[in-house]
Amino acid sequence: MGLFTSHKADENVAPPPAATTATHSTSRSHGGGGLFSKHKNTAPPPPVQPEPVPQQHKSGGLFSRNKSRSSEDLSGSSHRFSNLHGARTKLEAAQQAESEADAALARARAAVKEARHDIQMLEREAEAEAKAAKEKQKLAKSYRTAGDKLGRHM
Repeated sequence: MGLFTSHKADENVAPPPAATTATHSTSRSHGGGGLFSKHKNTAPPPPVQPEPVPQQHKSGGLFSRNKSRSSEDLSGSSHRFSNLHGARTKLEAAQQAESEADAALARARAAVKEARHDIQMLEREAEAEAKAAKEKQKLAKSYRTAGDKLGRHM
């Protein structure tokens, strides 16, 4: 089928005949009967029998669109094109990898958020413990000064 021909014209066209070699026997010793010889062989060439063309569904030209074809037809025909099948497989693998990467990124972001929250909680606990330690230090100092006042009368 030609690039810009319609599929109706292709249904009636037989495939090109197979190349046949005709052998002619000549009585001349010079091997006459060549392409430019004066003596032509008048015998007609043997008839070429065209092979029957199986009826196939023609999809039209390169730029034609057949809206009746479904996605099942398109996916079913892709098995005939191994390079398309390989590309489709690679595309699906890339989509799967991208999906897994997105999920891993979401898990990583959640882990970072949780770690920051834990750090903030530790800082608050440390501040509270530092505040309690200062109070304890103040109380201990006041007890020491009160204890220093004891025993003067001895």
